Amino acid sequence: MIDQFQIPDMPSGEPQPLTGESFGVTPEIAQAPYAFVKPIEQRIEALRAQADESVLIRNRISRIFQPVLRRIVTPVSGDSLERRLVDCESELGGTLFPVTPGTLEQRFWYHKNDWFYEHTDQYGSTTALYHVEPDSIEKLVHGRLATLDETEKRHLLASIPRYADLITTELYKPETPQQRDYDLAA
Repeated sequence: MIDQFQIPDMPSGEPQPLTGESFGVTPEIAQAPYAFVKPIEQRIEALRAQADESVLIRNRISRIFQPVLRRIVTPVSGDSLERRLVDCESELGGTLFPVTPGTLEQRFWYHKNDWFYEHTDQYGSTTALYHVEPDSIEKLVHGRLATLDETEKRHLLASIPRYADLITTELYKPETPQQRDYDLAA
């Protein structure tokens, strides 16, 4: 059962946007994934290092109320800023994949040199960890080594740059001057 758990494929009859060379996943990249993935991981880590609480506020609450809330609301979570950023990223990352029947929630994220895909259904949650090595990718499900077939490998490698682009445009997008200037509390 563990070997069967994988990133979902697009439903049959629809285009396959997560596979193939259209997303730059050439055979060379598939053979040496580390050189392809490492710069993306570094870009994500740089985005997190530059982020502050306003990134989370912009992601969670209407921008109209942001200036007021920034002055009166303090974070209630005891989690670190990085953990909360990863949580927001994972929700966005889950939207990259089609929702399969029975899926209650799915998340996809990067954290500390590993990529994660989590799928939750009525029976519980299953998480796959993908660790990119210089010439291979290891997959673990529930802490046990699992088979990573070529199709899933292509899906993963195609999803990584899409994830980075998605979080850059949706979560870490810069604040516009209009948002900064519209301060209701002033």
